[in-house]
Amino acid sequence: NSKIKGKILTNDNSISDQKLLEFANKIQNYFYFPQEVDYVIEKNKIYITQVKPLTGIIKELTKKEQLIKNFRKAIIKGISINPGIVTGPVKLINNQNFVAVKNSEIIVTKNLNKSLYNKIKRAKAVVTDTVLKTPIDKFHYRKIIKAPTITGAENAAKILQNGKIITVNGVTGEVYSGGFI
Repeated sequence: NSKIKGKILTNDNSISDQKLLEFANKIQNYFYFPQEVDYVIEKNKIYITQVKPLTGIIKELTKKEQLIKNFRKAIIKGISINPGIVTGPVKLINNQNFVAVKNSEIIVTKNLNKSLYNKIKRAKAVVTDTVLKTPIDKFHYRKIIKAPTITGAENAAKILQNGKIITVNGVTGEVYSGGFI
């Protein structure tokens, strides 16, 4: 019966109330994807009444996304399974020639399998040619890897070269040549 009710999106950076912003960040980190949060304020306390995933496409693009779309053409397109936008150098890997991954590197691989998850969890982003086959695989992957990830990016391992700087848009599933951020 509170008189102060509202809704926020966890990926909305324009939230002015510091406490609501902290709640939004915690909820976003927990679920990995943007959520719609209903809340009430009663006696100066915030109560979260409902959290639900954003299942539709968000019409308004963030400033970064809009700038990328205006100035760059995507060189690779795939399916996003972890959101985020990052820039960094490419590191091509496969199961046979695996070496340590640095925090600044964007991993590009033909196949993404469970044996790689713990080895690549430090990556800045991940781009793979193949698609994770089941929802359970996606769930386990998201639990371990929190970096922006694009799967099903055909020929990514052939097109992208070691050391090349790329921008990965894990929101739209696009990869751009060169740095942006």
